[in-house]
Amino acid sequence: MELNNFAEIYHANFLMVYKVCFAMLKSRPEAEDCAEDTFVKLLEKRPVFLTEKDAKAWLTITAMNRCKDHLRSWWHRNRESMDDLNNELGDSAVSDQGGTMLDSIQELPMKYRELLILFYYEGYSTDEIAKMLHRPSSTVRNQLKDARQMLKIRLENDSYGV
Repeated sequence: MELNNFAEIYHANFLMVYKVCFAMLKSRPEAEDCAEDTFVKLLEKRPVFLTEKDAKAWLTITAMNRCKDHLRSWWHRNRESMDDLNNELGDSAVSDQGGTMLDSIQELPMKYRELLILFYYEGYSTDEIAKMLHRPSSTVRNQLKDARQMLKIRLENDSYGV
């Protein structure tokens, strides 16, 4: 990546990176921070991309890794829950429309959450995800099947008030 292409890459991909971060963190400020950190890493590493698809894949994986680091951080583990903050501030981090789905995805273990985000939100095929995450394609397909099943159970339980 040449430095003069940074602005182009940033403008073309910031919203996508932000959405990935928000889907993983379910917090606007945290998603914005992690998205910005992803582009700082882009400036630091200066990788060379052959295609736009390569740039998008690098940014997606980097953003997901940054979110995972954030979720493991001391600050994140020891802060008040988002529900308490939302109630206190009166601000919902998610709209009513689609909030149940995002909440249910957020509750899944990280290995399933990242697969659902890459497959459904970003539109990658299972083979592309396998390549990005350095996992066998069969493992990705099986984990995606498990993630769908877990999500289905969670959504059914939510609809029945369980």
